[in-house]
Amino acid sequence: WATAAVVAVAALAQDARSMTAYFGPWRDRPAIYGLFHVDFMQACEWVRPRIRDADAVFWTTRGVNMPFVLTLVGLGYDPARWLSDPKDIRQDDAGWDYYVRYGGNYFLYGEACRPYGEAMQGNALRERAIFVVRPHELGLENPVHVIRGPDGRDRLWICEGEL
Repeated sequence: WATAAVVAVAALAQDARSMTAYFGPWRDRPAIYGLFHVDFMQACEWVRPRIRDADAVFWTTRGVNMPFVLTLVGLGYDPARWLSDPKDIRQDDAGWDYYVRYGGNYFLYGEACRPYGEAMQGNALRERAIFVVRPHELGLENPVHVIRGPDGRDRLWICEGEL
């Protein structure tokens, strides 16, 4: 019984130590923060209740792996809508697929997204857009919301405007 008690106490101590690290500063470690795209998911959380009022959301792709997947999860996107939404899927030189667009979400892969923005600017409608970008990306200024990293530096800016 003594051995079992020692093992149980050691296991509980290890679990307590691990939980403290995991639920404490773990997510703010630079490697973890970047790897799990904490900033991008925080942006999705901010955009989620506002997306119905926007005609388009333009998302940065800088420093983000498969941003379309992150937005599907972070926005709680309806699977039926995902299946019926128009999509623009391209393939890079290495054979990887990337999404330039699904529904009203557009991803800033170089010049690939430009025709969509220009078409919105060229129509007679006033299109309301949300931009989730890295600081100063696209020359944007005056964000309506700033997401800062654990070091206090600006990681993402959320800007609003009309096209």
